[in-house]
Amino acid sequence: ELMIVVQEKMAARLEGLGTPAAIRAHFGVDTHSYVRSLCSQFSFIEFIANSRSGQFFFYSADGKYMIKTQTKEECTFLRRILPHYYRHVIQNPATMLTRFYGMHRVKMHHIRRKMRFVVMGSVFATREDVKCMFDVKGSTVGRAAKPGERVLKDCDLHRMGPDGAPLKLRLGHGRREHFLMQAKH
Repeated sequence: ELMIVVQEKMAARLEGLGTPAAIRAHFGVDTHSYVRSLCSQFSFIEFIANSRSGQFFFYSADGKYMIKTQTKEECTFLRRILPHYYRHVIQNPATMLTRFYGMHRVKMHHIRRKMRFVVMGSVFATREDVKCMFDVKGSTVGRAAKPGERVLKDCDLHRMGPDGAPLKLRLGHGRREHFLMQAKH
């Protein structure tokens, strides 16, 4: 029943520039496979986040998508900036910004509330071995992981290298310049 509601809502929003469907199409994400990834098994992997927002993070069962619950205010904000975001990703096809593929709302009758969530491309959908994860915001204020937290933060980058030196990132051939160019803007 939940799958049908989500599929119908997605199908109703397939047209129009700046919609998640148009963004998915731009990045070559087929709507059918998107729905199948999100709805086929109803099996999600919870990602225990050290988030102050109190929202939950999940991965789709196939690992392609990261799903984050949203407050009504976050949802309103994202809807407002979506046309600008769409314009940016069209003009900058190699952007390193998060890829937003969907925004959905599900009525949870048993708890009498609506659950809002955003679906993003998972940066961890890779064949590479992920040794550690960072939630980088570009600030050092309150940005250190507490002991035992699996997701590290900005300040932890500066202590992860040998002898407490800053961590060095190896981005691969040709990616360094691209990364630095985008980081400056």
